[in-house]
Amino acid sequence: MKILYNWLKEFVDVTATPEDLRARLSLSGTAVEALEQTPAGPLLDAELTSNRADCLGHYGIAREAAALYRLPLNPVEAYPREVAEYAKTATRVDIESPELCGRYTARVLRGVKVGPSPDWLRQRLEALGQASINNVVDATNYVMLELGHPLHAFDPKRFCSNRRGLILFRFAALPKRWDCAPKPRCVSSAARTPKWRRWLRDVVRN
Repeated sequence: MKILYNWLKEFVDVTATPEDLRARLSLSGTAVEALEQTPAGPLLDAELTSNRADCLGHYGIAREAAALYRLPLNPVEAYPREVAEYAKTATRVDIESPELCGRYTARVLRGVKVGPSPDWLRQRLEALGQASINNVVDATNYVMLELGHPLHAFDPKRFCSNRRGLILFRFAALPKRWDCAPKPRCVSSAARTPKWRRWLRDVVRN
């Protein structure tokens, strides 16, 4: 798990050096194998064990740092402007594999203009090995790297009109020659136009 020191400091007011933070985390069980400089500041490369999924993301490591240095942890605050209209008037979520996905939620954002991300955001993503695509895709990746919670953005204009913005979560039944893992896999997909589905089918076949 790659962590940017300056990003971490947005959640906990650590005054210790990156070297000291690396040592403290390593002694507490979160082994930091490397420390390097990037255009976005010092970067710590932590090795997480499978039982520490709570540390997947900058906020999780910030929680560890807050406990180690006995400092308060700043809350994550996001207050998008909301309207009276419910999201279900524009989209809905169907979970066909509840044994693999217990919960999947959706929120509708209006007035979004797709374009390049600001430099500071691109710098952070690239320092963590994530290429910048556009402001919408980058925002979902940013949240994932910050909170450890994966997101996906759908364009409602591309939804199939007769299925009213359906987001379907189901078992991923891929061709056998693609089946390289024995474990079940899930995939979320938007119900789009028949032309788009034919194109996707051809890509999978080829």
